[in-house]
Amino acid sequence: MSKVYTTGSIAKMCQVAPKTVAKWFDSGELEGYLIPQSKDRRVPSEAILSFIKKNRMPIPEELRGSNPRVLLVGTFDVVRGGLSEYIGRDFDIEFAASGFEAGVYASENPPQCVVVDSILSANEVVAIVDAFKGKKTTVLGVGFGPNDESEFQETFQKPVETEVLAARISHFMEGADD
Repeated sequence: MSKVYTTGSIAKMCQVAPKTVAKWFDSGELEGYLIPQSKDRRVPSEAILSFIKKNRMPIPEELRGSNPRVLLVGTFDVVRGGLSEYIGRDFDIEFAASGFEAGVYASENPPQCVVVDSILSANEVVAIVDAFKGKKTTVLGVGFGPNDESEFQETFQKPVETEVLAARISHFMEGADD
């Protein structure tokens, strides 16, 4: 059964003002319902999670399921939607825009797989790879050449075929329990 949240609790989870959540709700971006004869809003956890993923916001710990997590680091505009389509039901997909954000994920609750885009600076890439060394995390690279392969479990050329990347992520994630 789904848990239901108030605008105040959603605001706290997403680290925004309650008025911001009310605007999301009132504009129809965040689905939920009004308490009869009241202005109080309630939003099911599934609707919050869908909204957060759609808007590429970090998933609050409270809403993280038991699904294995995949972290995409860099700008994967084309890949993001495709991966959600192929593996979004089996894995929680999270996004980090920079090496710093990826480092936060590494220290707090490391994902099982990280996909790094070559658009990041060389220093950021090295920092990301180092952050996940020694953790049970598969690190994949997109857009890197043959000289970079030693840093990653596997690399993919650009433009990457989303279906192929999704299949390889699934392959590595299935082996994560070994």
